[in-house]
Amino acid sequence: MINLENYLDKFPENFVIFGVDNILKQIHAGNKIDVFKLVRDKVHISTYYYWLNGKSPIPLKYLRNLQSIDENIMEKIYKEFTFISSRRVKCVLPKVIGKKLSYLIGVIHGDGS
Repeated sequence: MINLENYLDKFPENFVIFGVDNILKQIHAGNKIDVFKLVRDKVHISTYYYWLNGKSPIPLKYLRNLQSIDENIMEKIYKEFTFISSRRVKCVLPKVIGKKLSYLIGVIHGDGS
């Protein structure tokens, strides 16, 4: 099995991440004032609370802004996120390449000879 490196930094800012509300709650609990200063002028407070409670996904743009509070946030998010999306369709992306995925990739990319 091969562990893939964190690829979230390679996605555009408009992609959204699902399943990271626990990480956001940890950051919020320790740095409420700093977090509010960051998001106050950028999004409505109810939007922030939807992210915090896991009711809606958070765009990568705002997660990257939170790196000023927690430098390792993108690594934590990479370990925890469940889905990623750029529109309405959620995608599950692999974090590990195992035997079955390797075989599937080989079949898809095989030249037929």
